[in-house]
Amino acid sequence: MSAKRIKLSGSEYRKKAIEKNKKYKDVIEQCQKLDGFFKKTSPLNVEIENVNTQTIINVDESVDNCIVQSCDKTDSLLENVENNCLKDNSNNYDKLLFESSVTIPSSDPAEWNLTSPEIINYLLKNPPFENRDHIDFKNTKRLYGKQLRKLPSNIFERRLLNGECKNRSWLLYSKSKNALFCFQCLIFATKKQVFSDPSVGFTNWQKCHHLVAEHEKSLSHSTCVRKWFLRTTKNTEVIDNALQEQVNNEINYWKNVLHRVVSTIQFLSERGLAFRGENENFNSKHNGNYLGCLELISKFDPFLGNHISNHGNKGRGNVSYLSSTICDEFISLMSKTVIDNIVIQIKKSKYFSIIVDSTPDNTKARIKRISKQALFVPCAAHSLNLVGSNAAEATSEGTRSTSRWELLEKYLNKIEGSLSIKNLCKTRWSSRYDVCKSLNIGYKEIINVLEVIYSDKNQRPAVCHEAKSIYKKMSTLEFSFMLCMWYPILKRFEATSKALQLENIDLSNVISLYISLRDYIEEIRNSFYTFLEEAKSLSGCETFVWESSRKKIRPVLLDDDTNTLDVIFMGSEKMKNETFLIIIDKLIFELNRRMESYNELNNKFGFILNIENESLDNIRKKSSNLVEFYNIDLESDLGEELIQFKSIMTNISVENKKSFIALHKTLITSSLEASFPNIEIILRIICILPSSNASGERSFSVLKRIKNFLRSSLDQEKMSDLSILCIESEIVREI
Repeated sequence: MSAKRIKLSGSEYRKKAIEKNKKYKDVIEQCQKLDGFFKKTSPLNVEIENVNTQTIINVDESVDNCIVQSCDKTDSLLENVENNCLKDNSNNYDKLLFESSVTIPSSDPAEWNLTSPEIINYLLKNPPFENRDHIDFKNTKRLYGKQLRKLPSNIFERRLLNGECKNRSWLLYSKSKNALFCFQCLIFATKKQVFSDPSVGFTNWQKCHHLVAEHEKSLSHSTCVRKWFLRTTKNTEVIDNALQEQVNNEINYWKNVLHRVVSTIQFLSERGLAFRGENENFNSKHNGNYLGCLELISKFDPFLGNHISNHGNKGRGNVSYLSSTICDEFISLMSKTVIDNIVIQIKKSKYFSIIVDSTPDNTKARIKRISKQALFVPCAAHSLNLVGSNAAEATSEGTRSTSRWELLEKYLNKIEGSLSIKNLCKTRWSSRYDVCKSLNIGYKEIINVLEVIYSDKNQRPAVCHEAKSIYKKMSTLEFSFMLCMWYPILKRFEATSKALQLENIDLSNVISLYISLRDYIEEIRNSFYTFLEEAKSLSGCETFVWESSRKKIRPVLLDDDTNTLDVIFMGSEKMKNETFLIIIDKLIFELNRRMESYNELNNKFGFILNIENESLDNIRKKSSNLVEFYNIDLESDLGEELIQFKSIMTNISVENKKSFIALHKTLITSSLEASFPNIEIILRIICILPSSNASGERSFSVLKRIKNFLRSSLDQEKMSDLSILCIESEIVREI
């Protein structure tokens, strides 16, 4: 008689239901998902695993007698997936290659989904490496009886009999399971053991060294290692050779196309040329410089010619990498690469300067908020231009003389066969030397030409009248005197301006050039009568215009109580006191005023070049001022370094201590920067201070070439990118 069925309580039934659902979920999780049977991966990432006794390498006698069956779960799964891939149409390979997505497995081996061929394939191509520095061995403790044991840190190395240590790259640690696993056995083991079971793992720390060494020498581990070796070898040498070669050919093809595209963009951007035309069609004369250059290259490059014939003019949706969109993307990428390269250079050098063409007051305030140690140096070449311009505007005679030169140049350029008069540049005042030189050399010839023109009856009356008026002005003693006076002055201005625009000039050279020019002007202040005799000899006139004209009589008012009379100069004294001395004194005043900012910087740094003549107290005082100003860059030892460096300066040649740049080069070439690190830093700071923005202004002129009236629709971002590629063309070529 069967036992009576005992009905459980509701609580017991609920507990059993929970346990049943849990077991059901565990079974579901262990089963392969439905989407795993559909192809998601590339055939490059799946291979055949069919290991038999004929392919196994003979290692020892016991292994030769062992027949390894390929019926285990992992091998059969990989074989089925591989066979399915091989049956696919080869025309779909490219599609599969680009649509595949590889999921990167976890760094914890216990969390690997070894039922996924995608994960297995990734692990075989990117085998994990156990970084012992990331293992917290204190948290690996396990209780054995009454004693706690932790994982030994040297378990990942095998000590050989000769004392050498070899890494056990196959041994992995799982943080979640606090256990050890064998990489090859996890993937290829036929029977799950402690080293190959993801749910268990090896946890016997008590006999860790003995059991790990035993597993390392076991037959199952050797078999899995051979499977792993054959699998990785086949993966790169047998199965995928043809497909990999096809992929490589495709990659190289498009690389060659893009190489020609980038070279064309580089060629056009370096020269500031326009890219696009009225259309984007090949074999059209209105398709712009970009497509036109590609067409020209294709005539001598069969590869590009074949590419254009196969992919050109096919419209949207067809990949050719020759469209304007790709061109704009490459321009942006190349510009960003150049900027990144410049940023790397700035970070590497640490100290740098910025040349800004803007209102100095606003820019200075903004930069000072960011860097309190920033120094501001006005452009020496531009300051020199302003010196001459202000001096010429000091008198009406000086202003009229320059306007006559411009008028003469404008007129003579209209006459066929006339003398060559140099252009008058309004922005570069020292270029007036070229005009003055042309007039000084060809003065008599120009006078004769003007006389012939206004006497010619065949000329239009307006031309004759204009030529006669110029002739009368140039035939005066005033004109010839201004010509003789300005010619030597402008000659020195021109030479000084060219020296100030050199790239290797520094602050010390600027001061010396300004001082020498000022001393020269002071010397010619007493040369009035010398210029007067030269002017008389040049023009043939002996008197000024006002000497031969009727003197104006000023009426005296009856209620005029003034007791002082205006000093009235006559003859040459009037030219000397009202024109010559005013211009010379204005030049000297402007030179001194412009030198004030440079003298301020020279007082801060200039003592370094003259350190041989400085006292020890003065060196310590000035060096302490530098340390206080650059408190985050210089150490307090600067003064003592300079005192020691003083004796070394006596052994340095005069040429190498004329400028800060030469002194810094000497310090580096002599390998003294390690002994005098603070001196090297302060010299580097001085050397990066720009003396003029001549190079910067040449870069600014690029903007006008890039965005002209024919390219008015060019947006701001693209204009900036093209400007960078044009200005920094040397960096583009290096990259």
